[in-house]
Amino acid sequence: MGFVDAPTSEVSGVSVKGLRCVDKQSIATGLARTSSLSLRETAAWMQPVDRVGNIRSRVGVRGKVAGFTLIETVIVVVLLGVIMAGMTVLFVKNVSESHQPYLRQRTLAVAAAFMDEILRKRWDDNTPLGGGCVNTGSGTCPAGPAAAGIGTEEGARSNYDDIDDYDTISNQNPPQDSAGNNMTGYDGFTVSVTVDQPGVWNGVAAQDVKRIRVQVTSTVGETMTLTAYRVNF
Repeated sequence: MGFVDAPTSEVSGVSVKGLRCVDKQSIATGLARTSSLSLRETAAWMQPVDRVGNIRSRVGVRGKVAGFTLIETVIVVVLLGVIMAGMTVLFVKNVSESHQPYLRQRTLAVAAAFMDEILRKRWDDNTPLGGGCVNTGSGTCPAGPAAAGIGTEEGARSNYDDIDDYDTISNQNPPQDSAGNNMTGYDGFTVSVTVDQPGVWNGVAAQDVKRIRVQVTSTVGETMTLTAYRVNF
């Protein structure tokens, strides 16, 4: 039911003008049959008018509603599944490898600690205290004491006094500090040190050059190597 004020028209022989309370559906059907107005136009005209004169739409017009078909829905679900599977793989990989940068830092810290300790030692067991050269036969230091050569003269780590002494460290696990004590928190880390003479280096005779390599392997099997060269002085 509703209130209307429309042009005069006949609906089933009854004058519409002046009616205040009528059945909208009956009026709309009658008007559509007896006048040039379409049923949709008539329904739009019959809508109530608010206080400021604007028409408020209360009559729903039946039309085609767009949506997804079953096939489209299935395709979207499959694509989302593939995307999520790929993202899950990347997420799991990143999580499983998130600790590796931390382990690399610890591995490098161990290697650097060993290298710093070795580089502070004398070049040869017979190198004079305070610095100087030894006679290696190259002619560079003929007046110096004879070189002892590569080898470990001291038995205890705390007594190592030249770089050659570290040549016997192989697969040390856990790493030890300069006093021969195990380094706390580095269980599973392995350290190896090699000292050799690689040959002529930057114009320096082969007899007067020694190469130091510190190799540290972390708990996940990743190895880092630091290399340094020392010359006879």
